[in-house]
Amino acid sequence: MITANAKRMITALKIRNLAVFDPGATSSDNFAEAIDEVVVCVMILNSEAEHEGLPAFQIGIGVNTGTVVAGTIGGPGRLDYTVLGDAVNIAQRLQAEAGGGEILAAAVTVRQSGADRA
Repeated sequence: MITANAKRMITALKIRNLAVFDPGATSSDNFAEAIDEVVVCVMILNSEAEHEGLPAFQIGIGVNTGTVVAGTIGGPGRLDYTVLGDAVNIAQRLQAEAGGGEILAAAVTVRQSGADRA
């Protein structure tokens, strides 16, 4: 089943290569849910690519948790939702180091999840 969050994330991945999971949530289940959503979205994107005769996505994914500033910025005619902060920068650095098909998570994120899903 494709959740509403997965649909939003697919759009985000296609447009900005960034997906944000419930910035107001604090549950330790969020890590596992986020990873599951990412895997589903990559599978959907690969299915779409295969259907169109395109190569599969081999993207690296970086996951981090932390405090961010989230909101809409811009002006008339051009508004965009974004997140800013150290947590975002760390996630981006993890993503930059991840190989195709690899998911790298910050140690604090794995600890907070209570589960090592390596």
